[in-house]
Amino acid sequence: MKVILSTYDGQETEYRLEPGLMRQGPAIPCFRCGECCVNRRPILAKGDIIAMSQGLGMSLLSFYRKYIRRHPSRPKTYIFWQCIGDCPFLLRRGEETSCAIHEFKPAACHAWTPSLWREECITGLKKRLNGLDIMSPDQIYGSAEELAAFCRSLEEGG
Repeated sequence: MKVILSTYDGQETEYRLEPGLMRQGPAIPCFRCGECCVNRRPILAKGDIIAMSQGLGMSLLSFYRKYIRRHPSRPKTYIFWQCIGDCPFLLRRGEETSCAIHEFKPAACHAWTPSLWREECITGLKKRLNGLDIMSPDQIYGSAEELAAFCRSLEEGG
């Protein structure tokens, strides 16, 4: 299965799910920065739209009119109406964020797995570190073997 996140201007990032997870490297605990919910919108399946409208107690038509629009460059594909800035369901409390529809959020959002390989997570971490520069592990290690050893050490707690 693949998941596509799309910006309003048509830029897309595609992730392929590996054993149920969207990832390029080891998953990390989410630090709730909300960057994955800013300026990107998941492609919404009809089932996602139905679940969200029911979860919010709205008629399908009302939900569609308030939150959904057709993707500007992909026929028969839907995204959230608000395409610039935060997702309409992103809640901010200081530096931490949460999802107002977490229990019935879209499949693409549910499949998201935070990782130090993700641009959004790196951006969020930089903001938390007040702009200090950080690098992803694959920028530090010159070979796949060294990178794999580093990842194993993280998984082993070392």
